Amino acid sequence: MTRTLLALSLLLCGTTAAAADSSVADSSAVTPNAEQEAVYKALSMRHDTLSCDQLDAMSSDPLGTYLFLIEHAEQPAWVGMRAASCVLENHAQAAQPELQRWVSSSDTRGLAILAMDRLDSLPLEIAQDLATRALTDGPDPEGMRKRIAKSTVPELAALANLPLTQPAGQ
Repeated sequence: MTRTLLALSLLLCGTTAAAADSSVADSSAVTPNAEQEAVYKALSMRHDTLSCDQLDAMSSDPLGTYLFLIEHAEQPAWVGMRAASCVLENHAQAAQPELQRWVSSSDTRGLAILAMDRLDSLPLEIAQDLATRALTDGPDPEGMRKRIAKSTVPELAALANLPLTQPAGQ
């Protein structure tokens, strides 16, 4: 049944995209592999029961599995956010380019908020990079500034005082 729910969730995601762009072929639906389905099932439970370390052990490529679920699983809504939490907790260094995208794109606002709220738990170099990018390249620098200012790490909290830059043409 879970396989059906995940496949349906992914199919609906592909169908919605196809409806918006009629040039997309029906074959655009994504099919999860067995490991992705197992992690999806674990993450879809209403209450967290497995740690990120336990979830990591369910996949030969945990980061790839989490990124797949963040991108494709729509229901229940918390699956992607829980997967993102595990990326931040256990895979921040390997996922740094993806994290940079999260804080720079208007399409990933929820992921950017999650990343800013978890800054203190990230390696300092990565946290500084993400905070700086959120302030200089992100779609909501003032909102991110407020979150960065709450950091208990002095080097990170100090970044909230950086001057905001206006996007070109404004």
